[in-house]
Amino acid sequence: MIQKQILALCLYSEFWKDAKRILNVKMFPKEFNSIYTAILYAHKRYETDLSVMELLLVHRDKFPALPQATRDNVEDVIKDLGNVKIPHIKLAKDVLYNFWKRDKAR
Repeated sequence: MIQKQILALCLYSEFWKDAKRILNVKMFPKEFNSIYTAILYAHKRYETDLSVMELLLVHRDKFPALPQATRDNVEDVIKDLGNVKIPHIKLAKDVLYNFWKRDKAR
């Protein structure tokens, strides 16, 4: 799923510097919205690469009232981000740009 790859890439501040200009929460499925929001917050606040564990902590802090079933599903997605293979930065930026173009075409 391309959205999961994009979220995994967004954990890296170097990639995030470009991605933040064209990504928005509406580009992701509803179940990923809180993850994107947590990444956005963490990069604004800490300005560094994020580990999966750090994203989990930020997400739990930002969304303490999520129902347990929803929290479990979202945390499974976050944990899966650690298993996503990260491509070379130029390829990653091409993937980002094409993701953006497809979203605009919808």
